[in-house]
Amino acid sequence: MSAAALASPRQQLAWLAPARAAAQGFINQTRWWAWALGALLYVGVPLLLQALIGGKIGLVSFSIMLLWSAFGLWGLLTHSVFLQNHPTLARLMPGHVMRLRLTLLLPYFAGTLVSEQLGRTLWDMHGLGTVAVAAFCFVALGARWPLVWASTAVLGFTPLVNRILPAPLVALLQDGVMFLASLPGLLLATVAGAILLGSLVQAGGPAHESSYLKAQARRRSSRSGNATSELGWANRMCSNAYARSFAATLAGRRDRFDRIALALGPKAHRSSTGAGIFVMVIIVLIVIVSLRFTGVFELSDKAAQGVGNSLFGLMGVLIGVVTQLHGTMVQRRHEQAVVSLLPGVPRGTAFNRALGLWLMGQYLRLWGMGAGLLTLILAWLPGTHMALLAFLTGTLPGGLMLWRDWSRANRFSAWDGLAMALPIALTVLSRWALEGGRLSVPVFLALAVVVIGVLAAWRWRVMTRAPMAWPAGRH
Repeated sequence: MSAAALASPRQQLAWLAPARAAAQGFINQTRWWAWALGALLYVGVPLLLQALIGGKIGLVSFSIMLLWSAFGLWGLLTHSVFLQNHPTLARLMPGHVMRLRLTLLLPYFAGTLVSEQLGRTLWDMHGLGTVAVAAFCFVALGARWPLVWASTAVLGFTPLVNRILPAPLVALLQDGVMFLASLPGLLLATVAGAILLGSLVQAGGPAHESSYLKAQARRRSSRSGNATSELGWANRMCSNAYARSFAATLAGRRDRFDRIALALGPKAHRSSTGAGIFVMVIIVLIVIVSLRFTGVFELSDKAAQGVGNSLFGLMGVLIGVVTQLHGTMVQRRHEQAVVSLLPGVPRGTAFNRALGLWLMGQYLRLWGMGAGLLTLILAWLPGTHMALLAFLTGTLPGGLMLWRDWSRANRFSAWDGLAMALPIALTVLSRWALEGGRLSVPVFLALAVVVIGVLAAWRWRVMTRAPMAWPAGRH
């Protein structure tokens, strides 16, 4: 009898170990009410749309939500696989690299097939599988190199391709798109994507060790909430600014909360949190100047729409300020415990009020800086005003996520990530209402004031009624 026949079922399914580890990590980070909320959304939203509109809208909406969630799970899977791709294990453990590659490739092939079939069945559209291949590869590249996500700011200008490029090149691109929508094109794209995904799992060696150490350092910096971890020059600039501010704050005579907030370290300082805003504005400025000098704005009225679309790709930078402040609050709890014992530090509710005002002040300063600079850059450009108003209104309440019960806070969770998506959803909804003429600007601003006011009252109540915020995460 062969050794394979004598192997236990557990040993025969050993190739599923990376997938089981990824699934277990996701389950450990997700609470029961998150599963209940997800099930309610998946069942309730399609049924509601089906009852209101009829036709295939229920099935279509359920399929869209399913595909969206599938790509979210794909991002978690790729992150886990790259985390398990340790250079020592890849070199010494037989079959480890092959298991990791299978963990990526099997869901990739299944997702591509399901996407193509859904496109043909529900929308009578060919080529959705090719789009899925591109999405799978893009998400995997973003999990490996986070700066890839910055390219989403350029996607808003894709409608201008046929106006900018020469006609022969546009015709060639259209022929290429038509080919990729066909069955041979789909097969070719699927094979190319599989080769790319397989190459992202490294097999050991000096290059693998170097990239793994860099990825580990990037993850540690991300867990601490550092938004400038990919920018060495920004880190140096922020460290110098923090050192000057540290000395000036200690030398100041006024009794301000800034002195107490020094316990949060340089990553909570406005020079560090503002670095992402500065980079965001520079990117927008470079794009607009390039389009201006190349005459794109004179060629098409869709150029302004592309600028508006690019703002949504840059929203994560502004919302990232919240994750950075959240990370440093949780990471520096030992310093907080020491500082909270010093004489003159407020206690209980008084401390929570002072901390809440300080955190909101930090966010509003950065929001105001980004809002002012983007307004100066885009005010002269027709067609961007509604998108800019939606962008600023949707991101303004993002700072309310800093008003919470910090005594129970922990590292950034899946629920926190879902809450971070709410300002983006508000911005998308606001732009849809403004540009479609469904709401006038005065009515929209009045509604925004009411909604933000209600949210602020609710979050302030949570912040002030909670136990003393420092040290954070002690419960």
